[in-house]
Amino acid sequence: MARAEEAEEEATLIGQPLNRVDGPLKVTGRATYVYEEWEAGPPLYGFILGATIGKGRITRIDTTRAEHLPGVCLVMTYHNAPPQGFRDESTFLEFERAFTALADPEIHFHGEPVALVVATTFEQARAAAGLIDVTYAVEPGRYDFAARLDDAHPPKKMKIGLPADTAVGDFAAGFAAADVTVDQHYTTPLYSAQPMEPHACLAVPQGEDLIVHTSVQIVDMARTSIASTLRMDERRIHVVSPYVGGGFGSKLRVHYETILAAIAARALRRPVKIALTRQQTFPLVGMRPTSHQHVRLGAGRDGKLVAIAHDVTMSTNPDMEYAEQTAVTTRSLYAAPNRATSHRLTSLDLPRGEDVRAPGHAPGLLAVEAAMDELAHELSMDPVELRIRNEPELDPERGVPFSDRHLVECLREGERRFGWKLRPTKPATLREGRWLVGYGVASAIRPHPQWATRVRVRLEADGTAVVQSDMTDIGTGTYTTLTQVAADGLGLPPDRVRVELGRSEFPVSGGSGASWGAGNSSTAVHRACAALREKLLAAACGDARSPLYGRDPATAVLADGSVRVDGAGGGRG
Repeated sequence: MARAEEAEEEATLIGQPLNRVDGPLKVTGRATYVYEEWEAGPPLYGFILGATIGKGRITRIDTTRAEHLPGVCLVMTYHNAPPQGFRDESTFLEFERAFTALADPEIHFHGEPVALVVATTFEQARAAAGLIDVTYAVEPGRYDFAARLDDAHPPKKMKIGLPADTAVGDFAAGFAAADVTVDQHYTTPLYSAQPMEPHACLAVPQGEDLIVHTSVQIVDMARTSIASTLRMDERRIHVVSPYVGGGFGSKLRVHYETILAAIAARALRRPVKIALTRQQTFPLVGMRPTSHQHVRLGAGRDGKLVAIAHDVTMSTNPDMEYAEQTAVTTRSLYAAPNRATSHRLTSLDLPRGEDVRAPGHAPGLLAVEAAMDELAHELSMDPVELRIRNEPELDPERGVPFSDRHLVECLREGERRFGWKLRPTKPATLREGRWLVGYGVASAIRPHPQWATRVRVRLEADGTAVVQSDMTDIGTGTYTTLTQVAADGLGLPPDRVRVELGRSEFPVSGGSGASWGAGNSSTAVHRACAALREKLLAAACGDARSPLYGRDPATAVLADGSVRVDGAGGGRG
């Protein structure tokens, strides 16, 4: 075995415990989040005024009193907001689409922005917003989801091009012939993401360019969305987002605070800062839709499923349709020859639907796994055993092999660690004092998108490495992960690797979301380091001035910041 291969097997930083490299910055307040950004000097502050009705239109808006308040620099409504771009529904992901604000007098949900006030201080802007007089023509709204379940329609489009409905075999016949059936309905409520860091933006005009400090999960798509909305050349927009204080999907795209700060900064030619209040986050960021899920399972006495169906109806705002892929996990989780899934939408005049933590998969799995437990109860079968008996060899709908699947091993290991076999099988019979103790099991499955991801890795003259990518760290440890991968790939101590993230000038990544960030960006860093290492070794072994001249690069070992080939050292750095 070559020395390089031996070293790779013997020493690796991957999987080793490593303190968070950004930890000291965060606990000492040196990690600058958007609202703390001050490099551009004292900014102006914006405050968004929201609609007080749920459906209708503005018939009159009087900003006179607000405009005369001391410190007020701008009051913007649909009367004086600049023209904005068209929301192109044909784009693959909604995160890059234009996101218009104050574009017309129509009100689509309670809290929708009707005005923006920009002033010298936040308090002045908020006080002035309270002086704006708005008159509405109120229209009948649709707010009761349960009452409108029968008024559902197929979605125009599902996320990432997924089909709304699928069918394999003959579900109706399979379900009718099953020995044991479960036919249940489950509901989930509206869900709102509330990350620790508020949604905020500081927009800074610089000549024809616009510097946008904003808290987002995908930098490149944020820039595209801003450019599309403002009708600007994308190259003139520079998005900066080095630290993101949580997202849970709510920062996959830009929202009103970013667009309105950008518009106001361009209009005033001064930096403008806007942050949503915690209360404003609920209507202005979007929510996971409420859902009604009809799950039907049919099985033989041996527990093997012969039929499975998952029909979902969820709410949507008709102005910006959103269909969560709630039944998609059912398509791949368990084997059954007869299958059907469907998605339908019910229009409600409520805040727009958006991705919230495991969109679709979390509410969908809740319903299907609850139904599986009920089926286990009907069969008097161990819920773990029921799931294992329905493990598919291939994807049940597409007939293709799984790239990786270890559900059975996970269930067996969980069974061992939790002492599952010793649990009482009858519910509500185990107590610890006043407390009932429950044992439960659930399976989970989730797709992992593979996005094109690019990084730049540079080796400095002092032997340190710099990794650059527009990838974001939403508190999940990207700085540490990429430091570890780069240090391992270049044979450097972690403290000699510097990771720079979250700028649109850096190579484009897939960003953070759906748990794809670490896998995609780590793979890109690993490959970049391999290419850099090969380039470095070729130079060291091919330069007559090098002590490694004439040696075979294939036998090289990079460790502790030095290069060795066949026992000969090439020095550090």
